[in-house]
Amino acid sequence: MIKNEFIELTKAEKVVLLLKSGEKLSQRNSTGFDIVLFLLDELFAELWYYENTNRIVKANFIESDSILVNYPNLINMPQVAEILIESKL
Repeated sequence: MIKNEFIELTKAEKVVLLLKSGEKLSQRNSTGFDIVLFLLDELFAELWYYENTNRIVKANFIESDSILVNYPNLINMPQVAEILIESKL
């Protein structure tokens, strides 16, 4: 899947796609939200939940530069590092 295809999906389609086909890599918290990072092919995306609930607020594509800022521990994962390096070429 490419970025433009993902962006054009509805929120519901994005959620189903990520939960069924995405690989959960990490999660973090931001004021009032639990955020889960997924890898789908070579695309990074986040599901945002209201904190401590199952209610999904949004599903967004995330630029690879943001991975390093928001998920610095993932740089040691070979599959993530490879995608990040390729995106810089």
